[in-house]
Amino acid sequence: MITATRRHLLGALSGALTVPLLGALAGPVAAQERPYWPTFGWRQALPAEVGVDPAAFDAVTARIQTESPTLSAMVVAFRGSLIYEYYADGFQAHETTDIWSTTKSITGTAVGIAIDDGLLALEDTLGDLIGDQIPDEADPLVQDITIRDILTMRGGWLWDGTVDYANTDNAADWAARTLTLPMEAAPGELFTYNSGGSHILSVVLQARTGQTLQAFTQERLFGPMGVEIGDWRESPQGQSAGGWGLSITPRDMAKFGYLMLNNGRWDGEQIVSPEWIAAATSFQSDSSGTNDFGLGTGYGYHWWLAEIAGFPAFFGLGYGESCIYVVPGLDLVAVAATADVPPFDFVGDQSRPQPTIRETLIPAVITF
Repeated sequence: MITATRRHLLGALSGALTVPLLGALAGPVAAQERPYWPTFGWRQALPAEVGVDPAAFDAVTARIQTESPTLSAMVVAFRGSLIYEYYADGFQAHETTDIWSTTKSITGTAVGIAIDDGLLALEDTLGDLIGDQIPDEADPLVQDITIRDILTMRGGWLWDGTVDYANTDNAADWAARTLTLPMEAAPGELFTYNSGGSHILSVVLQARTGQTLQAFTQERLFGPMGVEIGDWRESPQGQSAGGWGLSITPRDMAKFGYLMLNNGRWDGEQIVSPEWIAAATSFQSDSSGTNDFGLGTGYGYHWWLAEIAGFPAFFGLGYGESCIYVVPGLDLVAVAATADVPPFDFVGDQSRPQPTIRETLIPAVITF
């Protein structure tokens, strides 16, 4: 494995396992055939051991240092092993970091687990689920918003990401503020990226499971993978933020991507159904109209969709371009994390690792 910092230091870091490889694998491996699971630490491999030119990652490091000065970490898992890690000076592999709106992809997966359990259905409405929490002054259409509408960012609320996220985060009641936003369209009609709607999913999950989103995901999602949540921002009402605020390590971000890569299965346990994974990472909504942070690729259930170098991919994306990219056809997970991002007024100074992932990293492993 290549481990790089801004000073180009090489070497293995603690907390990952070094295990002899079982030979080159011919493409993606079915989940039940995995020779090991990184529950207690990632196996490490040199790029050459899995057929990748090490020089390709020199190019990745160079682009990060040139184009992504605020990036904290990048982690790449290929064929079940970590083959590249980059950490900015001062950031350590064991440190947790706020993954910003990449949190939405975890929230969406928690919804999938609740649906698998029979606690929710995609067509359940907010009126049915949390009608007693909808303020009287909310638009009557809010009662009819479904779980599917929110997962696909088609709740219908008017949302300006440059002001509404901060106004919601600073509000006395995050859910009430979101629920009373003006409606710009009927539910299900218009894609508008909306962090407040994702928080409503957390409110719904807490109402249906009796647990906060943090407690539910720690028990049902992260626990089996050996992941401990570092922190999760809460509303004044004690509800985990559904659209932002989760802190885990970059390696644990990669574990979550690996779960998705393996169709929701982890070491013999089906954490979330393969049917949910397939639906969540398939086209559900046209994201090209407004707030298209996903680069015109379409949207699933809280996952952005892409085709990169001819390979279908999906990714979670957060402020500062913290992200989890999953490319099933290449057996690849790539993670970028930005612990501290500039404010909205300085967006040009943000880390922007997506071009490096799309244009340099992914093509590098296609040649294996």
